[in-house]
Amino acid sequence: DGSSAEKLEATNKVAEKIVKHGDNSKYRSQIILAQIMYYVAGGYYDAIVAASANVNVNTLPTQQKLSYYNCLALAYQALGNKTKAEEFFNLTYETSVEMYGVVEYDAE
Repeated sequence: DGSSAEKLEATNKVAEKIVKHGDNSKYRSQIILAQIMYYVAGGYYDAIVAASANVNVNTLPTQQKLSYYNCLALAYQALGNKTKAEEFFNLTYETSVEMYGVVEYDAE
């Protein structure tokens, strides 16, 4: 089954191998985002924060930015860092508005 540390190390090795294959280096941020999403599913919140340092958000399409910001908001919330969680929740909201506009909610 393997320990959490072994799973994280294996995931890091696979991601780096994918990045180094062919001309995949131009997709580095997208590949790391996929890695971050795996970490979300496993509850590896410290690993999410660590991996985020290797993402160039400016290279992500808007939909992927939304996913990235949401993952970081979740990670920081789970780690108890309310300031950073709020920062990324705000970025999630702003990116969502950029994509979809302001959604009006009718309580009736």
